[in-house]
Amino acid sequence: MRFFVSFILIPALFSTFFSCSLNYLNSESSEADVPEFIFTNASFSKYENGKRTTLLTASTIEQYKDNGSTFAGDAAFKTFSKDEELETEGKCSLIFADTEKEKYTLFGNIDVNMLEQKTRILAENLKFDKKSEQITSSVNGSVSVIKDDLSISGKGFSASMISKSFYFSDSVSGKFISEENQGD
Repeated sequence: MRFFVSFILIPALFSTFFSCSLNYLNSESSEADVPEFIFTNASFSKYENGKRTTLLTASTIEQYKDNGSTFAGDAAFKTFSKDEELETEGKCSLIFADTEKEKYTLFGNIDVNMLEQKTRILAENLKFDKKSEQITSSVNGSVSVIKDDLSISGKGFSASMISKSFYFSDSVSGKFISEENQGD
């Protein structure tokens, strides 16, 4: 009988003191981690004043209710002017969008072509703040900018869409191709 009591009692005590518990009462943390909507092979357009301003296509889009955030995987995007002319087109592996704060973070194989500025940006991570019209990379993030005859790469990238200028804080390299040297 002593063996039977020990055999039942010890595992029960061990289970009580050392097992994981699931907190079913704390619905906030579990709901915050679950997307409100999941779309696959999706295409979304945003309209302002009856005109399309943005087109986003992605293999997967997840939208979260509590914080207004959206994730888009294998994404391609286009932005349009007020006259509905194509301004920007790009693609990346992942976009995180905080639509309330109008901040967007792009990750993986980023390729953005700004047609009006005739500028192409290649990177692994970029942040875009729509309110301040700033594009930045991480301090150690490598970014390449190709504009007309200039190709430049560096780390610590920052660009202002207002002043149409960009800056690298570290490890800058590049090349300039003039028309007279193109045949060489």
